[in-house]
Amino acid sequence: MTDDANTSPTATGFSAGRDMDFSIANDFVGGDKFSGNKYVSYMTGNLVVNQNGVQASTLYYRHVLPLGDGYVDRPELEQQLEEALLSESEQQKLVLVNGRPGTGRSTLVYKVVTQSYIEAAFPDGTLLGNLRSAPLNEILDRFVFTYETEGHYTSNSKWDQATHLRELLTGKRVVIILDNVTSTDELAFFDHEDNNVTIIAITRAHLPQLDENAWSIHRLNVPEMNDSESLALFKSIWQEAPLLANVDSDILRQLAHELHFLPQSMKSV
Repeated sequence: MTDDANTSPTATGFSAGRDMDFSIANDFVGGDKFSGNKYVSYMTGNLVVNQNGVQASTLYYRHVLPLGDGYVDRPELEQQLEEALLSESEQQKLVLVNGRPGTGRSTLVYKVVTQSYIEAAFPDGTLLGNLRSAPLNEILDRFVFTYETEGHYTSNSKWDQATHLRELLTGKRVVIILDNVTSTDELAFFDHEDNNVTIIAITRAHLPQLDENAWSIHRLNVPEMNDSESLALFKSIWQEAPLLANVDSDILRQLAHELHFLPQSMKSV
């Protein structure tokens, strides 16, 4: 790794650079996955750089969004999210993905945004910021760094960072995923007059005091799994363990009930 790249991941996982040596990356995904490009990610990191060119202006940035083992398709929810992302609007789109923790909100979003036709709709990048694990000013700073081509802009003011990010994203088709959003104030730093920049906000509940006129808003509630989804998840998780895979379905339903039909809890069994 060159000196230009920050060589050690930070605690919040946003350490990355443009001149990365793939051979020493902690977590490498190559081949045909993710539109045939090579991506690199720190094992503890959020930011991923697609090293697909030599000039900063030709680079595109995406995240490797791990689905983990045992993902079960939820076609109706996936279709609703896809339709929201691909819909036409004269305003900036805000997609609110609500649900209690453990229902698989983030995993559902990751599954959908890594589909090739969704990536094609946002060719200039996919950005992810987790507001529970990184402070807002650091998320803004790393987003700016992702698209900055002439030195690294820095500011102690979140509003200055947000303004500069808006300038960098003007004319680009980008989707920004903000996980663990708790306040409409957090969204204000990512609004953009350009309707090409779409926001996905993953939250526990509907956000109060949201200005309905400022966005083209789409809402998606992610509920607990139903019986058939729970059974499919258990069988997917246990497919490498024949004895567990053959457990009676009634027992699995009871177990799912005791775990409140939350996929995160079922995966931890």
